[in-house]
Amino acid sequence: MLFVNYVLHLAKVHRKDDFLCFNINPGSYNPVSPNLSNIQPETHKIGVVGLGYVGLPLLLAYINKGFKAIGFDIDDTKIEKLLAGESYIKHIPSESLATAAQTGRLQASADFTQVNEVDALILCVPTPLDHHLEPDLSYVRSTLDSVIPHLKNGAIISLESTTYP
Repeated sequence: MLFVNYVLHLAKVHRKDDFLCFNINPGSYNPVSPNLSNIQPETHKIGVVGLGYVGLPLLLAYINKGFKAIGFDIDDTKIEKLLAGESYIKHIPSESLATAAQTGRLQASADFTQVNEVDALILCVPTPLDHHLEPDLSYVRSTLDSVIPHLKNGAIISLESTTYP
């Protein structure tokens, strides 16, 4: 609930079935109901923020399903390796990345303004447990601060986490 409250604080948001849909123009707030069945590879683009051991396989899964996808990370080295078709994660072969790059469906960037190109954005940033065994949401908050100004109206945002919230 903390995550949802934080997002509500940052932008006009309508919550429906655990999905958050943003209407970025607060002057004309009109909640948008997500219809996930309408998201199709031919017409929609997926964004994944955080290209570690959770985000990179997820990005590749969407590309393998035919979606155009943009991977976002603050680590320029990861971006450079992805664009060169090189893996930096042991269990993901470079051949998978090279194939994804050759399809033309893989993009990677550290430029969060490109979030405005995606229809759905999946956050795969760390949520480590603190000394009270509560998730540290500082990475989530920082990421939201970076992406919310650039989300287009109706974009779906989801949090993937190895811990709750």
